Amino acid sequence: MELYLIRHPEVNLEKGICYGHAEVELRQPFSGLPDELIKKWALAKAVIYSSPSKRCVQFGSPLAEKMGRDVLFFRDVRLKELNFGNWEMKRWDDIDPEELNKWMIDFVHEQVPGGESFIDLNKRVESFLGEHVVKKNNENDTILVVTHAGVIRSALCQLEGIPLENAFKIKVDFGSVTKVSLDPFKKKV
Repeated sequence: MELYLIRHPEVNLEKGICYGHAEVELRQPFSGLPDELIKKWALAKAVIYSSPSKRCVQFGSPLAEKMGRDVLFFRDVRLKELNFGNWEMKRWDDIDPEELNKWMIDFVHEQVPGGESFIDLNKRVESFLGEHVVKKNNENDTILVVTHAGVIRSALCQLEGIPLENAFKIKVDFGSVTKVSLDPFKKKV
């Protein structure tokens, strides 16, 4: 089985704005994934899981249509980005520096005011991976997950044994596709 973690394309929002759970549109026009990948996936027994956020569904739903056949497409709330609570849609520069510094020192455990910590997000991702990747390992040839940078970082930390404190060192570009080896995760479970 192959697992692909796909980050949605760039959003239509000026740089420097904090967003996670906030609904934002994709920047138009957005580029899709390479045709050779889509053709490869279309030949496999595939399933697509998507964050229910508009920016992921806008990208994942057409991908499922392009793949054709009987590709299954599911939305899963556990794949939503980090909830930035009171900081949502604020400029990073306008967030209370004391709150922001406290979070940046220990983003893994420190809860964003009115939101969640990275460990909260990580628990959601762990639950998703356990249910849809580990338990269903032999049901599908290919699993595609259309989601956000934070979720991808969390998944990679779990699957590759990377400490959560190093999550933000993992580069996850808009529209990137990351193929993951499942062997390390299967050994842990």
